[in-house]
Parts: sequence; structure tokens; C-alpha cells
Amino acid sequence: MTRTLVCLALCGTLLPRVASAQDMPPPWDPTLMITINAGLTSGGDLWELPPQPQFVIGNSALDTLHLGRVLRPGLVAGLGATYFFKPNFGLSGEVTYFGIAGEQRCRGPAVYQTDTLNANINQQACETANGTHVNTSVVGFLLGVTWRGSATARVQPLLRGMIGPGLIGNSYVKTTGTVFAPGICPIGCNVVLLDDENPAQFTTVINLVAGATIYLSPAYRLRFEVRDVIASLPTATGIHPNGTSQGTIGQSIKHVPTFTFGLDLALERRRERRY
Repeated sequence: MTRTLVCLALCGTLLPRVASAQDMPPPWDPTLMITINAGLTSGGDLWELPPQPQFVIGNSALDTLHLGRVLRPGLVAGLGATYFFKPNFGLSGEVTYFGIAGEQRCRGPAVYQTDTLNANINQQACETANGTHVNTSVVGFLLGVTWRGSATARVQPLLRGMIGPGLIGNSYVKTTGTVFAPGICPIGCNVVLLDDENPAQFTTVINLVAGATIYLSPAYRLRFEVRDVIASLPTATGIHPNGTSQGTIGQSIKHVPTFTFGLDLALERRRERRY
């Protein structure tokens, strides 16, 4: 009888602890995490040129066009991995697509010169170029280090710094407009207002990250991050000479705030010791 009472008392003491333990993160530290993430980049100005000369067909006069480019919000998608060699520190790597999209800007003179085709080629090209979206992007191949505030807490704050090469998709400089002119362009032709004959294909990307992960189960966590994506992007730095369309090309360091969310998958676990 005494043994039975002792067993019941022990069960009454241990059961609440077991139940509460089921609601807590596991007593082991994930050592290898795979992350799938997605999100959005922000916009901002990229480059702007002073008014530049634009040849008028059949006319010795010139039009002056004010060209520029801004960045639009775009999609982000990536795959990464972090190996925690210590409870709070890990080595990270990721391949991420940053949809750092562009939008053309063009503003013409108050009055355009008349061309011999009476089609107002320059005016058409400028007006159709203005506001045209350009599918530009950067794909980063990044390596770095990660710090997390706790190895076992339900909510784990994190900081990460990464750097690596990036592949540039499409030109951040070339500016074109569409024109329609009877006889030569009845179905529409592209007019190059500013050219980029040798567009840059590579850049350097720095990724500074602050965020947190939230425990879902022993194998899964939700991840939320704010990133400062720093990249060297091609920009137009000078007007093109009269009679040509090739502008002066340079580089500009841009900070692109980015917001992402993702899912962490634990592939390894350091299990508690069993006796």
C-alpha cells in the first residue's frame, strides 16, 4: 500500500513536467540548418544625367533629353545553409536571387524639333522610354558568419554578415524607347537613347542581416530577416557625344534594404545524453 502511494505521488509530480516539456524546444542544438527564403527588395534612385543632345532626323538642330534610372521593388528567393560549429556561432553560405529591378526615366524639352518624317521620333522615344520597367537582377554567391542569441530558446535573434561575387542580369544603363513612323517603322521600332555596348556581368555583393527564428518543431523554424544588400551597380556618369548613343559608364555603391522570410530545416541534432 505504501509503495502504491509513493508511485502515485511520483507520477503526479512528473506528469506536469513531461506535459510542459512537450511545449518547449528540444534539449539539443541543431548543428546544420538548411534555409529556404523569399522576400522583396526596396526601390530608390540609381543614376541621373543632365540634359544630353539627341540627333533629329533630317534636321541640323538637336533635342535635349534628360535621362535617368530608378530602382523598383523586386522579388528575392534563395537557398542557404549554416553550420554551427559552436552553440552561438556558425559558418553560412547561400545562393540568392535579388530582383533589383529598374525603371527608365526620360524628360524632353518643352518643344521638340520637327523631323523630316513628321513622326516626332525623339518625342515618341522619350515618352515611351519614360516609366518602362527593365528586368535587371543580381544573383549572389555569398559566404559569411552567423551569430544567434541562443541555441535552444524558442525565439532566437540572429546577426549575419556575408560577402561574395554576383552575376548581373541585363543592363542598368541602356535606355530605349519605341517609335512608330510611316514607311520605316509602321509596326514599331526601338530607338536607343543611351547605349551600354559592354554591360558589366559581375559585381561584388555584401549582405548584412538582422533577424530572428521562431521554433515550430524539433526540425523546423520560421525565419524573419531585414537585410542591407550592398552591391556595386553600373551607372551612367556622363552624356554621350553628339551623333552617338554610347554614354560614359561607371559604378555606384548602392544600399538596397530587403525583407525576407523563410523556413529552416535541421538536418543534424546534438541529442541529449541518455543514461
